[in-house]
Amino acid sequence: MRQSSTIRLALGALVLAGATAPVWATSNYDYKPNEYAVIDGGNAPNKQLSLASHGSQELGYGLHVYLMAEPAHKVIATLPGIDDSGILDTAPSAYRAAWSPDCRHVAVHFRTERHVVTMLLFGLGDLRPHRVEVPKLFPIATGLREDSETFGMRTDITELTWQSATSFTVTERRIVEVLAPQLPQTLGAYGMPFVDKSGGPPPKGQFMTFAATATGKLTPNGVRITDIKPGHFDEP
Repeated sequence: MRQSSTIRLALGALVLAGATAPVWATSNYDYKPNEYAVIDGGNAPNKQLSLASHGSQELGYGLHVYLMAEPAHKVIATLPGIDDSGILDTAPSAYRAAWSPDCRHVAVHFRTERHVVTMLLFGLGDLRPHRVEVPKLFPIATGLREDSETFGMRTDITELTWQSATSFTVTERRIVEVLAPQLPQTLGAYGMPFVDKSGGPPPKGQFMTFAATATGKLTPNGVRITDIKPGHFDEP
C-alpha cells in the first residue's frame, strides 16, 4: 500500500520512554491564502472529487481538510473532526486518503500525536461528509478498556484498506508497556514481546507489541467488525 513518508512509521524503530527523542519532526506547511493542496491519495477514482488541506494561519495551523469538486477544485464541504485540536502535522503530505471504489466513503490517516496514527472514516452521501465510527480492535481482541491500568500505550497505528465498496480491512498495531503481570496472558495470540531494533539504549520496563486485523462491513447502522485475528508482528 502506498503511504506518505510521515505515516510510514517503523514500529521496530520507535523510541520508547526514557530513550532518545524521536526523529519524526512535526511536518508543517505555510499555505497561500487560496491554496487548497490535495493530500496524499486525495484524488478520488472517479476524478470528480478530491480531498485537500488548507491552513489559514502561520505554519499551516487553522487547518481543515476539505471535500473538493474536480476538476474545478472548488470547496464543497469541510471534513468534521480534523482541526487544530487533534492534529500534529499541517503539511498535505502528512495526510493520506483511502477512497472506497464507489467514492461514497473515504478514510483519512494522520498523526494526532507523535506516535499515534489515527484513521477517520467519512461517508459522503449527498456530498455532505459525516463521520462513520470504526470500532477499535484492541478492546475487542483483549477485552480491556482503553483506560485499563494494566498497560500504558506508547504507539497506536490504525490503517484501512478497501476490499469492495462496502467492506474493508482494518489493521491496528500498538506498543504497550506492561503495567500488570497478567497483561501478556490477556493479550494472548495478539501480543508478542517487543524487540527494539533501533540500536538505541534499551527502554526501561517491559513492552509488548499488539497486532490485529479484521474485516469491516458497512451496514445501515454503521460498521460491523468481523473475522478479527492476530496481525503481522514483523510489519510496521
